[in-house]
Amino acid sequence: MIGRETRGRERAHHIMEVPMELKPDRFGQVHPIESPKLIAAKLAEFDEELDRLPADQKTYYMLACERSPELVSSKDKLMFLRCKVFDVKSAVLRIVAYWEHRFTVFGPEKAFLPMTLDGALRDDHDVLEVGMMRCISRDASSSTSEDRRAILYADPSRLDPTRFTKEALLRSIWYSSQALLEDEEAQKKGIVFISNPRHVKLWQIDIARIRFIFGSFRNFLPIRISAVHICNPPLFSNIVIHIIRWYFGTTLRKRLCLHTGSTNTIMHRLENDHGLDRSMLPSDLDGNLILDHVGWLRDRRQRNL
Repeated sequence: MIGRETRGRERAHHIMEVPMELKPDRFGQVHPIESPKLIAAKLAEFDEELDRLPADQKTYYMLACERSPELVSSKDKLMFLRCKVFDVKSAVLRIVAYWEHRFTVFGPEKAFLPMTLDGALRDDHDVLEVGMMRCISRDASSSTSEDRRAILYADPSRLDPTRFTKEALLRSIWYSSQALLEDEEAQKKGIVFISNPRHVKLWQIDIARIRFIFGSFRNFLPIRISAVHICNPPLFSNIVIHIIRWYFGTTLRKRLCLHTGSTNTIMHRLENDHGLDRSMLPSDLDGNLILDHVGWLRDRRQRNL
């Protein structure tokens, strides 16, 4: 018993407190104050926590380490730490769950390939080009505010669910999400998710797919979501929104905003109430940004991304 208590005190001695900003930002998030010392300490704690995890609970993570060690580098671990605000145990459990789910979604042949268009996404060009989920980087904004966020913009009316499996759709969403995470500020502060289902038809609604998608954001992907905005929801979507609210969990549920009314009314709310600059909102919402998704994919393929 004495030896066990001593080991517990030794581990506790190595746990570094995480300094936090004093006030939440406009999204209600409080962010860690990062430093090289904090990052080094938390990465060391991360590795210690992983070592303590039983082997049968980290099978797919260990396979990734064996087959593609470059995909589980310190940089990748840091993304999961930032996602969980440097809560080491939660970050370790999430990275282990991520690799198990990645194996399920991508299959054994592609799970351990790089998350690139010619790697893990090599068979998913068609679903990617549909552009149901599109990326808007922070650089698109003319604002210099510290509160600006990268945006994941969804238009579910673009998708024919009969053409693609839910796994193919999820692979495309994982790709877009992780493309946004190439920006360190998106890792640190999170992203804003905007959905515009104005033109979606009832036959395009698939509850199982919706749960599958949002389950990834809630449980697997190393991504913080600052806010969720659903704009122009059709009348028949009330039951879907109710399910989404339940599946989000307590924290994210508080960050879900529904916007109805005229295009001008919605734009006014997004700009003035939620700090989303018109320059980085798509023209579909009366913003100034013309999204060229096919061009974005072409550019990323040329850069081997």
